[in-house]
Amino acid sequence: MNRLRTITLAAGAAAVLAGLIAPAPADAGILGDAINKQLNSHGDGPTWTEHADSFKGASQVVLGQFTVVFLTKSVSYSGGGFLSTSNSAKAIGQLAGVDPATYQRVTDAVFEDFKAKLARAGITLADPAAYYASKYYQKVRSEDQGHPVTVPLDDKQSVEGQAWWPSALPHHDNMALTMRFMDANTTNVYTAQYDYARTAKLPVLNVVYVVDFAEPAKSTGGGVFQKLDVKAELAISPRGSQIQLMDTSGKVGKVVLNKPIVEGGTFAEIKDITSGLQKGAETVQMLGNIGGAIFGKGSNAFGKQMRMDRRIEYSVVDPKVWGDMVIHAGGQTNDLMTNTLGSLK
Repeated sequence: MNRLRTITLAAGAAAVLAGLIAPAPADAGILGDAINKQLNSHGDGPTWTEHADSFKGASQVVLGQFTVVFLTKSVSYSGGGFLSTSNSAKAIGQLAGVDPATYQRVTDAVFEDFKAKLARAGITLADPAAYYASKYYQKVRSEDQGHPVTVPLDDKQSVEGQAWWPSALPHHDNMALTMRFMDANTTNVYTAQYDYARTAKLPVLNVVYVVDFAEPAKSTGGGVFQKLDVKAELAISPRGSQIQLMDTSGKVGKVVLNKPIVEGGTFAEIKDITSGLQKGAETVQMLGNIGGAIFGKGSNAFGKQMRMDRRIEYSVVDPKVWGDMVIHAGGQTNDLMTNTLGSLK
C-alpha cells in the first residue's frame, strides 16, 4: 500500500515506470497551492471568523444543516520543466472502494459527536418543527443523500464529491454548501432562514465539513525525465469546511476552518489506471516532439499540443478503517469548531 507514487514518462516500449516510493514529508497536510493561497489572507490560526458578533449570546440555535462532503474526484494540472512536452501535466485522481452505507455511517457518527460537543460548549439545539413549518421553508426541497457537488477552485485544480446528511435529520438543507453554484433551492433555504431567525428570534446554525483524499498531483522534470508525484492524504479540508450562523438580525456569521485536520496513516492503494493505448500514444508523440526539437525538425506539437495525462485511482483497502479515520478527523474538527463557538458566545 503506497501513500506516494512517482510516475515517470520514459522512452522505449515501457512508457511509464511506476512504483518509486518515498515517505511523506513530516509537514504534509496543506492540500495544494490553491488552498495555500487562500490561507495566506487569513493568518496562521486554525480558524478564521467573519461577523463574530453574530455568535454573541447564541446559547440556543436551530440546526438548519449538517453536511459532510466526501471528495471523490480531483483534477490537477502541474507544469513540467526543461524539455517538457507541454506546459502542464494533467492528473485525474478518483477515490474508489467506499460504499453508500459507509458514507452514511461516517456522517452519522461525526454528527452525533458534534451534537455532544456543541452541548458541552453551552449551546443547545431547539426543536426545528416550527422552522420546518415556517412560510418560506415550504418552498425548500430536501436534497438527496449522495448529492453530487462540484468544487470550483482555480485553473490548477478542480474537485468533485458527494454530499451526505445525517440519517436523523428529516430535511437535508444546502444553505452553507458554498462549493456548488447558487441555485433556486439554495436561495429558498437562505430566505427561509433569514425570515425565521428574524421573526422567531432564534438563530439558525449550518455546518459543512469537507473530507479530502489526496494532495494535488505535481509534475517535475520534462521530456524523458518528466514524472508525476501523487500522494494519498485523508483530511478535513479548509476548502469549504465551515460553520455559518444566521443571526436574529439576518446577518450571517462564519467560523471557517483555516488549516486542514490531517489524519495520518495508510488507507488506500494508489494505482495508475491510464489505458495502455493512451500511454503508448503519448510516448510516441513525445519522442517525436523531442527528436524534432533536438535535430532541428521544428515539430509544431513540441511544447504546445502534447501533455502527459494520467488517471490515478486511490483504492480504499478497508472501508471500515477509512471510515474510522474520517470519524476521528471529524471529531478533532468538532473539538476545534465547537470550542470556537463557545468562546464567541
